[in-house]
Amino acid sequence: MGIIKKYMNQTRKPEGVLGNLMITGMNTGHAAMARWGSDYLRVSDPANVIDLGCGGGSNVKALAERYAGAKVTGLDYSDLSVERAKAFNSNLIGSGRCKIVQGDVSAIDLPDGSYDLATAFETIYFWPGLEKCFSEVARILGPDGTFMIVNESDGADDPSKQYEKIIEGMKIYTPDEIESALKTAGFDRVTTYHHDSKPWITVIAEKGEATKTETANVLKPDYKNWVPQGMIIGMCAATAVLAAANVGAAVLLRYESGKVKTGIQAALGLGLIGCAKMTEWCIMANRNFSYDGKRKLSKVIVEGTAEYITIPDGGVGLDVGCGSGALTIACAKRNPQATMVGMDRWGAEYASFSKALCERNAEAEGVSNVSFEKGDAVHLDYPDETFDAVTSNYVYHNITGVDKQQLLRETLRVLKKGGTFAIHDLMSKMRYGDMERFAQELRDEGYQEVELIHTDDGMFMSKMEATKLMLRGSTILKGIK
Repeated sequence: MGIIKKYMNQTRKPEGVLGNLMITGMNTGHAAMARWGSDYLRVSDPANVIDLGCGGGSNVKALAERYAGAKVTGLDYSDLSVERAKAFNSNLIGSGRCKIVQGDVSAIDLPDGSYDLATAFETIYFWPGLEKCFSEVARILGPDGTFMIVNESDGADDPSKQYEKIIEGMKIYTPDEIESALKTAGFDRVTTYHHDSKPWITVIAEKGEATKTETANVLKPDYKNWVPQGMIIGMCAATAVLAAANVGAAVLLRYESGKVKTGIQAALGLGLIGCAKMTEWCIMANRNFSYDGKRKLSKVIVEGTAEYITIPDGGVGLDVGCGSGALTIACAKRNPQATMVGMDRWGAEYASFSKALCERNAEAEGVSNVSFEKGDAVHLDYPDETFDAVTSNYVYHNITGVDKQQLLRETLRVLKKGGTFAIHDLMSKMRYGDMERFAQELRDEGYQEVELIHTDDGMFMSKMEATKLMLRGSTILKGIK
């Protein structure tokens, strides 16, 4: 067996040096898929959670962070995986919130009905008989338990199917095969979600009455599009009016000549071209920003910014200009033992955003450690050093007549010493002035780890995409006060 094949076979049961390398790779390489799949979970406040086939333990940690009140178990049948998962979650184990056990999913040595939620990330390919293993999962779940499966392959993409020939004992299942085995095992309701552009699938299986989560499945977050449909409709209408005006002018001025006729026709023609181009841009941007589309750029930006926000247990963070609550909720998810406050003026110019919308989105996401308040970014109605973290996303460039660096100062005013900040905006020199100098001023004042991270050169988007979407200059200012 060649070295590449030996390495790939470590996905089944990691051992030795190659197994260590595989576990490290899986902990990081599967993170995006795991986050995507977990977005479909609608379980709130489970007491006991188990991750089956936990590998290196990264998803055990993620589940513990998401469900702050839960005890989380990781189970794997590889000695090395158990060892690595214990090391990865040593703090959680020490606090009594986590345990890692060795076991076989076909005969789980755990009591009946002892868990509320079970997860399996990129692992059922190696389970010895789906129906038998799924029956064991159903057995250890309570009467209203939920089981989530997240796979990188839906069984239809040929590149992934090739791994069956390389990795011994691997079987990639289709959604229909998974659903059939789950229902045979006693799960009453099974729903499969497909990624928009990748062969990833998330399967949510629930015990109990089929109607018990009907409301939860209907309730979905609505973070609104940064380029709303209303704007597109308005631009289409303007384009149609100008097209009609061009036709009307051509008819009315058909017998005219000279500079007046030329000027009118030129003005109307240029206006029509401009409106048509702007309409085209709005449609393109709307598709890119949509949370339901393939690109999901808004989601990428929000979640990427939230990664820089760390709040101590019991602490409070502030999101300035929260809009529909997306960044507030993302930060709350990442800091489940803290509280996030979303603040916005929710003015007439952003009529689709509101406090009620934010609260509905938090409910749909199953996030309770948030609150929303009305306020003004120019003059924050909070005393100095109120918050343990502050953040904002694409807000300050929309505020006219105010020095942008002063806006940053006002936000940092309410941040406690030692608190983290991550502010993302269009920080071009024309809008913000010399930000390198501003960052150095903060360092000179004692701020730590101050960085300007350009997000328009491959981090969140390519330079070409940033130019097309008018997002050049996108930068995160982050650090510690």
